[in-house]
Order: sequence, then structure tokens, then C-alpha cells
Amino acid sequence: MTLPASSPDTAAPTREEEQADVIRRLEEDIIFGRFAPGSRLVEDTLMTRYGASRHFVRQGLFQLERQGIVLREKNIGATVQAAQVKSIQDLMATMEKPGTSFATVQTQVNALYKTITANSGGAPVSDRYLAFLVEEVKPMIDATYRTLPAKQNTFVMGSSMGGLISLYAVEQYPHVFGGAGCVSTHWPAGENMLVDYMGIHLPRPGAHKLYFDHGTATLDELYEPFQQRMDAHLQAAGYTQGKDWITLKFEGAEHNEAAWRVRVEIPLRFLLGF
Repeated sequence: MTLPASSPDTAAPTREEEQADVIRRLEEDIIFGRFAPGSRLVEDTLMTRYGASRHFVRQGLFQLERQGIVLREKNIGATVQAAQVKSIQDLMATMEKPGTSFATVQTQVNALYKTITANSGGAPVSDRYLAFLVEEVKPMIDATYRTLPAKQNTFVMGSSMGGLISLYAVEQYPHVFGGAGCVSTHWPAGENMLVDYMGIHLPRPGAHKLYFDHGTATLDELYEPFQQRMDAHLQAAGYTQGKDWITLKFEGAEHNEAAWRVRVEIPLRFLLGF
């Protein structure tokens, strides 16, 4: 039975639900090719298409820009990022037969969450940690010391799980961080699902620097296949080895602070440009 529009059982969507719906529909339109790679995303057109306000459309574009699916440039506007869209489409093709839905994608994300929780000893708190860095720690440092606060002078670096959060930081806050140093990145925390998730959310090439490395002993002996998979994502996204991305392998290097201390100068020189 169809309820009348005035039925008290039919609650109006909240602002958060309206915003999420715009983001979902825009993302689907891009991924399924309704907006071709490289095409402009005009706000007025999107407002009419989704029956949404300019605020919701702009927030949707901003969210997809953070994911690397949309590129926004001054005097040009928003356009569809071809390389990232292809990476997402390729990932979807490996997850299901033709006709796969975003529900299937969400199932994969949920599986990734469970894998990370099982392999890391607890549920991830990465989003809260990054919010703390971006909203509290960095503003305090910039206000207290003579820093160069712009994105091109701000980098994040860590080893093992710290390598994962460093890459995630650049993907979630590409307007804050200009690059990441990912030393002995602990890909087994989420295995190939984690690599692919990170791979399809890379920030746009040319505007960020990404450094990766790994050894070949102790825990590091597990990392090479996963890193090679990430390297493929970097190439597909348009990154250039030696220019805005480096992956290095250190024979015999172990997974510990002593090994990382020996080579810490290398990622610092690459990221800082000296």
C-alpha cells in the first residue's frame, strides 16, 4: 500500500541524509560513466539533476575532490578525474560480475573494516586521530612557532602502522598535507582490500609527493607483494616514479627503529626537496 505524502509515518529526510544522498548520486553518476572523464561538473546542472541546494552540491563536490574523483581548479571549476575513476571501475570489476552495485562495494568496505579490526587488535580510530592532528595539533604548532603552514610545506611520515596513517592523512586531507612518507608500511593489516581502498583514494598526482619503502627481513619480508600492488595503483593514477612518488626496497633491512633510523634521511630529502 502506498502511503499518502502527508502520512505521519513518512519522516522528512534530515540535512545529513540529503547531503549523503547528493554525494551518493553524484558518485554513482561519475563511476557509472554518466559524466564522462574530463567533463565539467556545473553546479546549476547538478542542482537541477538532484533537486538539491547549491550548498549540498558544493559540499558533494568538495567530498569527491578529497577522494580524488573530482578535480577543482580556479577559473575552470570542477571536472571528473579520469585516472581515479578508471581505478575505481577496475576495482569494482574485480569484486563482482557485471551489474555490481554500490551495496557490494559497501560490503567490501565492511569486510576491510573487519579485517583491520581482527589484524590490529581493535577497531580503527584513524579518523579521530587525524582530526586531532589537523584541527588541534597543527593549528597549535603554527600559532606557537614560526612555521610555513601551507600544504606544500606540510608533510606527514611514519613507519609500520604509522605508514598507513600517513598515506590516509594525505588522502583525507589533501588540502592540508603536501605529501607522506610511508616507511615499512604494514599492508597486512588489511591485505589487498586495504591496498585497493588506499589506491582508489590517492590524491591527484603532481600536487603531492608519496614515499614508500620496505626491507626484506622480519615483518618487512611480507610487504613486497602488497607494495607492488600499490605501485600499480600509483602508476594508474598518473604518478611518476622519481618525481612525485618513490618506492625503495632495502635488502636485509628489518622491521625496527634501528633500520628506519639508518635510512630516515632518504624520505626526508625526497619530501622536503633537498
